[in-house]
Amino acid sequence: MSIDGLMPFVVIGLVAGSLYGLAATGLVLTYRTSGIFNFGHGAIGAATAYIFYDLRDLQGLPATLAAVLAVGVVAPLGGLLLAGMAGRLADASTARRVVATVGVVLAIQGALQLRYGITPLPLDTPFPSDTFTAFDVQVGYDQLITFVIAVIGVGALAALFRFTALGLAMRAVVDNGELLSESGRSATVVRAGSWAIGSAFAGMSGLLLAPSIGLDALLLTLVVVQAFGAAAIGRFDNIPLTFVGGLGIGVAAALLNAPEVTDTFGFLEKLPSLDTSLPFLVLFGVLLLTRKGGFSDRGVPREPRSPVRLPAPVAAGLAGVAAVVLIALPHVISTRVPVYTLGAVFVVVYASLYLLVEVSNQVSLCQVTFVAIGATTFSHVTGNGAPWLFGVLAAALVAVPIGAFVAIPAIRLSGLFLALATLGFGILVEQLFYNRAIMFGALGQRTGGRPDAFGLDSDSGYFYLCVAFAVAALVAVVVIRRSRLGRLLDALADSPIALATHGASINITRVLVFCISAAMAAIGGALLVGVTGSVSSSGTSAAALISFNSLLWLAVLSFVGRSAVVSPVLAAGVLIVAPSYFTDPNTVQLQTLAFGVLAIFSATYGPALNRFVREDAVRSAGRVSRTPVRERAQLAMGAGR
Repeated sequence: MSIDGLMPFVVIGLVAGSLYGLAATGLVLTYRTSGIFNFGHGAIGAATAYIFYDLRDLQGLPATLAAVLAVGVVAPLGGLLLAGMAGRLADASTARRVVATVGVVLAIQGALQLRYGITPLPLDTPFPSDTFTAFDVQVGYDQLITFVIAVIGVGALAALFRFTALGLAMRAVVDNGELLSESGRSATVVRAGSWAIGSAFAGMSGLLLAPSIGLDALLLTLVVVQAFGAAAIGRFDNIPLTFVGGLGIGVAAALLNAPEVTDTFGFLEKLPSLDTSLPFLVLFGVLLLTRKGGFSDRGVPREPRSPVRLPAPVAAGLAGVAAVVLIALPHVISTRVPVYTLGAVFVVVYASLYLLVEVSNQVSLCQVTFVAIGATTFSHVTGNGAPWLFGVLAAALVAVPIGAFVAIPAIRLSGLFLALATLGFGILVEQLFYNRAIMFGALGQRTGGRPDAFGLDSDSGYFYLCVAFAVAALVAVVVIRRSRLGRLLDALADSPIALATHGASINITRVLVFCISAAMAAIGGALLVGVTGSVSSSGTSAAALISFNSLLWLAVLSFVGRSAVVSPVLAAGVLIVAPSYFTDPNTVQLQTLAFGVLAIFSATYGPALNRFVREDAVRSAGRVSRTPVRERAQLAMGAGR
């Protein structure tokens, strides 16, 4: 390989990498000073690019003024709003922190698509497009200006940290915010300043990236999210190393497209999306390979739970009414049976997610991946002549070892970093495997059928079958919660250390719950194929099997309560059934916006409202959640012996 042949790709990589590094340094800044990892960082970048487009192209403002307003005013104001949200999450569990910032992603994306539509828009660069020659390489002035802006931005941040009083306060607030407050400087104000600067960096990176990829709310968000890989290289703490990591990722990704590299390493031609997947591969790899305890999550354990249990006669009566309604439903709403069938399928999916999030307090952002694995496995197996039930079982069995693999980060990590690892895994699978024959193939679609016995191939028959699977999934969750495994998971969610001191295997427990959840989600995927006879790797609906929808599904689960039976049913109804009754062409975008706002509200205000409403009930009922953690660990270990 010759250096001359690689230099054009190095230039491209340095420009892209500088923007990854720019975005990542802003992300690390806010995380260092507040302990809140902002999953909405990429959405802020996307929003800034759209605002610049609106001000310059639609309102007619000069490009410089539009950029100053978008990056220097609107983005920092958004950061101040996020700082207020972060303040309410200071004592929140990791799950609530993740849900709140995921809600920011959804709310911004929904708002952008409502305002500007879902069709990508071109954005002309505000910089000169002429070129000059450097080291025998044609370099665009726009590339040079972009790189210089990124370097100056990061350099200015480093200087602020080192030479200014605000920078000193930012360093101090990381170590001891209370001590900083006693010195006469408000920790709240300092953290708000870091959020304003971090959001400005996100906005700047989004604005500089948009001309090359266009204005697409989802795509632009995901491109800025590639900065997560650079943040991982900087271990979410070291700003200079984070920027260098961004440069390295950008150059490496660009070189993967160089003909001399692909000719030398022939296997790269079989991985056409490796360049765009590299940041997420780095993210997942760093988190996976780091030593245990290498990343410490600053989130607190989950809040005490106080579920309200109905008296047995009341619960039995409600179950009987529900059974009658479900039996009569296909005959009452015959034209909507497929929608309700899809809702029943998502009860299974949400039961699997509930098992992870609520029972074991493990935040998973790759549940869509398990559903997709189940759907494609079922399609392959039944397409080769296997019986329907065998295809469903095969889908569950294939998902189990993959769930065990995803559980490896759960052994080494927890909370935020587990959520990041699962997010990286889900995006990797989508980009590297969705278009391959092992999953959806080049056409992006797989087909499958329904069982042909006992009338189950009809719409009403298949509805009853999916309802039966949904009931079985809910029963399984209830049984697990009340079993020794459920008590172990409950104690694990509250205090892994307390559980370990009593001889329980934390690792086995975590792997087991991931495997069970993966198998249940895969069964949901197998059932999904039969609803319409096919399943695809793309789409804009809430049920589409794209990795981004894992965030959407988690957000919905966050505001439908904490009941093992009611919550999955409500979540499926809100996500799938309710939107079918709206005819507005913007229903999907309105749905995304509403779910984002509800997720933010439930994460920031939900626990306070829950304590206010249930305080008397919990005091009179004396729930298990009031039992000290160590005693609950002893109960978990002693049960079933």
